[in-house]
Amino acid sequence: MVVEHVGPFIEPVLHGHTPLPCTTAMDTSFLPFTPTFSAEHSTIVPKPLSEVFEKLGTASAHVEVCRLSSLCTAINLKEKDAVALASGKSVENSDFLRTPASSPEELKAASRVAHRQHFNLEETIPVAFGLIKSKVMIRGTLTWTQPEALALESGGPLYAVYESEVIGGFAIRIYRLRKMEATEEGDSSATKVTEFLYGVGPSYMNFLIAKEAATKHRAHMQRLPELFQ
Repeated sequence: MVVEHVGPFIEPVLHGHTPLPCTTAMDTSFLPFTPTFSAEHSTIVPKPLSEVFEKLGTASAHVEVCRLSSLCTAINLKEKDAVALASGKSVENSDFLRTPASSPEELKAASRVAHRQHFNLEETIPVAFGLIKSKVMIRGTLTWTQPEALALESGGPLYAVYESEVIGGFAIRIYRLRKMEATEEGDSSATKVTEFLYGVGPSYMNFLIAKEAATKHRAHMQRLPELFQ
């Protein structure tokens, strides 16, 4: 099941034969923007959690993950750095896109450290009510923490955060929380991957952006299992 919602509305959309349970919307009060559109999609990857997290929760296959999206026409990985997490904070309730990298001293003193991969990508998006395709340059980050052995053994959930913003032009910003947790598919180990997407854009384009984001995000999530074939 793919759960799709825009704004306050939630519309379940069935795909395949095995429905996935609906989940509630996440708390977005920590985000640096007020979302004007959102979407939630889930998929099942027929591989163990540890294998799925390595590809979807870290930067090891980030280029391949991004290229699964039909919007992505180019991607360039930039520098890696790290952010010391404040007490009581975790990846799933933090934003990192504009957060300064922590110093070596701060990282050494921190109880938890978030690893961050910066990247630039080019996307082609529809404008003028879909009549024109426009190329936009985007800067983004993928952020995660190394999972503890107990978290892997207990089946998670594990998290990674994808954030992006358009460079110049359209003021579009996206936050995606990727949640991974162990499940079963038949007699085999599998992983349920759920993404919560929240975004903001120009008010005059909000309906179009919201519709396109939900559609493209669902299509991208459906393709994630291809990375494990």
